[in-house]
Amino acid sequence: MNVLHFSTRDHYGGAFIAARRLHRALRQLESVDSEFCVSWKSNGSTDITGLDSHLSSKIRRRLDRLPLVLSNRDKYTYHSLNWLPHPKAVRHVRKTDPDVVHLHWIQNGFIPMTALPQFHKPLVWTFHDMWPFAGMRHHEFEDPPRCLGAYDSTNKPSSMQGLDLDAWTWKRKRRIIESLDVTGIVPSQWMAEKARASSLWQEKRIEVIPNGIDSSIYQTRDRNKARDLFGLPQDRKVLLFGAMFADSDGNKGMKELIEALELLKAEGHDDLTLAIFGIDGCPEGMQMPFPAIYTGIVREEERMAALYNPADVVAVPSLQESFGLTACEAQACGTPVACFDTSGLRDIVEHEKTGYRAAAFKPEDLARGISWMLGSTQTRERLAAAAREKMQREFDLGVVAKRHADLYRELMEKE
Repeated sequence: MNVLHFSTRDHYGGAFIAARRLHRALRQLESVDSEFCVSWKSNGSTDITGLDSHLSSKIRRRLDRLPLVLSNRDKYTYHSLNWLPHPKAVRHVRKTDPDVVHLHWIQNGFIPMTALPQFHKPLVWTFHDMWPFAGMRHHEFEDPPRCLGAYDSTNKPSSMQGLDLDAWTWKRKRRIIESLDVTGIVPSQWMAEKARASSLWQEKRIEVIPNGIDSSIYQTRDRNKARDLFGLPQDRKVLLFGAMFADSDGNKGMKELIEALELLKAEGHDDLTLAIFGIDGCPEGMQMPFPAIYTGIVREEERMAALYNPADVVAVPSLQESFGLTACEAQACGTPVACFDTSGLRDIVEHEKTGYRAAAFKPEDLARGISWMLGSTQTRERLAAAAREKMQREFDLGVVAKRHADLYRELMEKE
């Protein structure tokens, strides 16, 4: 069977990485021929198709945001309208004639909703955040009163002036989704609850299939060698934190983590070093309570896997995650995770079994969990063994790819 995946990018971000991994895992199955199609591809990979040049992709993204600029709402960095037509996408579907079209994160002006009815193929859509059933926003905490219901004048925030772009985007989605035979895939039970409760998807099929991790890459390694690789001290505890745009994306919880670290400092933890990836230095206006080593953006999976290993604890203090790829990767490498008890992270981190889920969003409890795990080598080893076993059982990439292939086959048989 032939499957065509659409994703805005093939790099830089958990949603894109998860989609690319799935595509390549599917290609290892004898029954699936998978193609990965993006707006602009970052390298010369022959198994990835780019529809736009780098310049045209950038222009599309800026034009798509033009209504936000005109309404003085361009501050919403992660809000998407997706109103621009993209005839190349429709032509590509007709040219390749796949059996199934699988949508991933398609925002930033890539695939407009109006293109979906023109594909005339069984559709699968993985929700990497809440955009498929929200207005133009990507996270529930940005839009709590409206996200699961209808968008109208009665629930429009008083602070919102001018055109209600959320309502305009949501109504376009409703009109199109109602007409489609589309199956939603969500990576966590929490996302399933939200999607099934939303007025847009109540009548549609929702399947829970987690993102996959390649256990041949994300595995335990020599701890001392890994520390030498990144210049981390051998005689201090190491806490790892990081994410793309962690310094500017408040959802990643850097502010809450620093508050927790300040509490640890006040309690006398003076043997801790921080390893921070995704950014090049401490953001302006923030101060790290402990010595920190910054790795910048880590693009290679082998290097990322090596970075999880020297850490005693990985902190994932996100306010909301549809899944929690960083937490899953860390646990696959046998490193326990401290996170908040929220969203998709609940499926990955089992409290005091594979890590610590702090009360949301309490820095003091996050500090308590980090301290508990740092305080005992025996505790960390117990958590690490359980985390690795859970990963192999539930999140191994081969298992996840097979579940997707079974779903594709079922949808094809219905045609």
